Amino acid sequence: MGGSASSSSAPVPVKSKTKISARQHREDRSDDEENPFRSSKVNGDIDLTEDDGDLEETQQKGTYWKYTSIEDIHRQDNEEEGDSDNADERKYEEEEVEEAEPASKRQRANTKLPRIINSTPKPVAKDLPRRKNGNATHSRRSSTQSSRYSTPPPERTPQQSDKISKQYSPYNPLRAIGCLQGKQSPPSKSISKIASAHFRVTLATQQAFPNGIDTIAFAKASFLEACKELGAEARRMRFEEVDLYSKTMITIVKRGTSQLRGELKSKAQLLVETNYGFLNIPAENIKEGIQDLLTLSAFLFEDPFEWKGAFRNPIILTLLVQQWFQDRKAEAAGIFSAQFNPIPDKLIALIATAVECALVDWESGTNSPDVNDLTSDKYSPVYAVPPLK
Repeated sequence: MGGSASSSSAPVPVKSKTKISARQHREDRSDDEENPFRSSKVNGDIDLTEDDGDLEETQQKGTYWKYTSIEDIHRQDNEEEGDSDNADERKYEEEEVEEAEPASKRQRANTKLPRIINSTPKPVAKDLPRRKNGNATHSRRSSTQSSRYSTPPPERTPQQSDKISKQYSPYNPLRAIGCLQGKQSPPSKSISKIASAHFRVTLATQQAFPNGIDTIAFAKASFLEACKELGAEARRMRFEEVDLYSKTMITIVKRGTSQLRGELKSKAQLLVETNYGFLNIPAENIKEGIQDLLTLSAFLFEDPFEWKGAFRNPIILTLLVQQWFQDRKAEAAGIFSAQFNPIPDKLIALIATAVECALVDWESGTNSPDVNDLTSDKYSPVYAVPPLK
């Protein structure tokens, strides 16, 4: 007992100003936290002879036992905790600097962009380049056009200018020379073409050989109908008020009479030779056959020698199809189809007249088409003969 007490009370030299490394401090601290007085020095079990070398080495390094009381331990712990807190704060600040560095670089890279400092939104204005005159004109034009249809124009009462705008232009007398369709202005040319079609249909379905008065009446009615279809109000007014213009248009439209008759006879001439068997036979036999066919219009029967099947000879149907139903642009297949359904009797009479005119060309035994035309003076009586019963 006495030996242990003396050994425990023996003073241990301490050098309080000596600084030790952080690693040795942590090791000593861990041992002292378990029991700061559980040392062989306190229990008196120290072997002084064995630790003399260590003590001398420790003294040479300036590091040996540093605690003299419990207050020193607590004071040292508080200092170390403060040092560790300061180290953590410095580390955190360094991390913040590292994280903020890329943002600062991006900010320096985007110095030209507008910067909003306050949190509240503010309009950022930037001067735009000046528009060119062409673009500005185009933009104004486009905006004007777009706004034109956005709201309907206000209704206005007819003014004197409206009446003047509906007036026709004066007719050029040079266009009347020769009464040719090709010399007319585009509107008049279009009207005359449609008027000629109306006129031809009227001839075919109503009167193929009209007199002079009826011809002019048909031509006038056809021209006015064409103006109505095309909405050519100015040309209609000119036609009614300008005598030179009306005479020119009537002359152009009246030419449809000779055109229709000539087309129909030309087609009939090509069909007569094959339909009635005039191929490869002597001229005398052809002459006798023509006389038999023309007697009492025997050529109109399906069997000309037995007089059976009136108006059923194949040449009638063939001519009808070739002249008025050949294609989609044919007169009977277009806007005039109602006039051909059913087939008018006067149309059959016109076909029969054209066939008789073509047969007359063979009266001499040979074909002589130039001496016989389908004129009104010669064939109007033939056309007017009542149909056979």
